[in-house]
Amino acid sequence: MDNLEDLKKQISELQSKVTKLENESKKENKKENKRWRAEINDTYFYINDVGYVDVSHENNDSFDKYRFKTRNYFKTEEEEEEYQEIMTTYYDLMDLAEELNNGEKIDWHNEYQCKYSFYYKYDCDSFETLFAHSYKNSGQIYCLDEDFLKKAIKKIGEDKLKKLFTYERNYKMEE
Repeated sequence: MDNLEDLKKQISELQSKVTKLENESKKENKKENKRWRAEINDTYFYINDVGYVDVSHENNDSFDKYRFKTRNYFKTEEEEEEYQEIMTTYYDLMDLAEELNNGEKIDWHNEYQCKYSFYYKYDCDSFETLFAHSYKNSGQIYCLDEDFLKKAIKKIGEDKLKKLFTYERNYKMEE
């Protein structure tokens, strides 16, 4: 009988250890999903007020907090440069839409006004025009010119647009 009780006790202890290890593993996985942020006095990169790569030391001050919150906060200069290129293309596309609209405002309450945007289709490696009347996708740029896609490709370039639409910011997670 003592052997049976000893085995039950060992099983119980092992189950406790398994539960403890599972909980520790869950905590570690949560930490891995946290966006990288420099330690105090360590450096990070950001886009400064005139559009250049700049470096700063993390002090947890209002500048650092704002840059982190607005995602203008990078572990490497290469990450910052890639993001800057993407944002430049996004704003070029926005400028083109405004130019093509010739001062006419998009009226989302007017379902008779045709609004155009486009998206990238991964399965076909191509762009497709999207036509809207009274709905708007978040972050999408709309234009009143039905040739918006064709003119964007001509002015901005298909490669830059493809990079914009396929860009996935690979945040460096905490180690």
